[in-house]
Amino acid sequence: MKNIVFKTTLYALLVAALTCCLAACAKMPGYKLSPQEAQYIQSRSEYAESLYAKGDYDQAKQVLEEIIQKDPDNADAHYRLGVIYSKQGNMDQSAREFLSVISINEDYPKALYNLGVIYSSAGPLYSEKDAGLYFNKYLALEPDSPKRQEIIDWLTSHGQKVDAPPSVGKKKTIEDLQKDENGLIQQADTLVEQQKYDQAEGIYKELLAKNPQNSSAHYKLGVLYVKQGKMVDGRVELLKSISLDPGLSKAYYNLGIVYSVKGATYDVEKAEFFFRKYLELEPNSPQKAAIEDWLAVYGKTKPVKNVK
Repeated sequence: MKNIVFKTTLYALLVAALTCCLAACAKMPGYKLSPQEAQYIQSRSEYAESLYAKGDYDQAKQVLEEIIQKDPDNADAHYRLGVIYSKQGNMDQSAREFLSVISINEDYPKALYNLGVIYSSAGPLYSEKDAGLYFNKYLALEPDSPKRQEIIDWLTSHGQKVDAPPSVGKKKTIEDLQKDENGLIQQADTLVEQQKYDQAEGIYKELLAKNPQNSSAHYKLGVLYVKQGKMVDGRVELLKSISLDPGLSKAYYNLGIVYSVKGATYDVEKAEFFFRKYLELEPNSPQKAAIEDWLAVYGKTKPVKNVK
């Protein structure tokens, strides 16, 4: 009898352990998110970005760590976490996060570039060999990077081999041009993160001079202007972005902000319109509660009751 009880107890323990193992394995790298989980991750990612934009790095870190716990293969979350650690002076942890990024996606240019910067900077992590490795990998992916000459100058001055492919002589396809534009936007985004707003503005304008139809560049430039308090200029660029891409939800949110701030662009009705349009596109937005609170105070349009 005791033997049966022992075996039953042991079996129950084994089942419990196996259940825990399966639950843990479900969140291991390679686990495929369900549509509901993916939507939740997207929502939390947007929330983390809003916290980061406000400079609330500690709270943003908590949200990003939550995302990574649920989705260990989320390279973007690891990357943003690496940027935050860098801003807080924790270069060791920053490097670990960027290394996690390239272990997930070895062709992630910004992570490779930042690793090159970390290893080429004075400090305990300084390594000319590692810096050369990551800078060359970055240039292999972004041969026309605005940082190209600066990186090559560093490599040659420190006795490192330059493996960068040529940046001229090849006729560019539409895909190549799109990649170039994305690279410029990434470069400008990095400058915005470093609060080098004038340089970032120059890159966005350079890109738009070549391709006025780039809705993302109009949006980014508009957000940059809003960040600097240039609401009129921001409004112009944000309106251009949604005229080119009516589904660009974040542009509607930012236009709501532009029109809700008292000043030259203040217009409650327009703010309400753009906030409501944003919520139509993003019904599960982390900003939903705050927007609804604003609408409850300033909104003029009342909900339409269903007529039967």
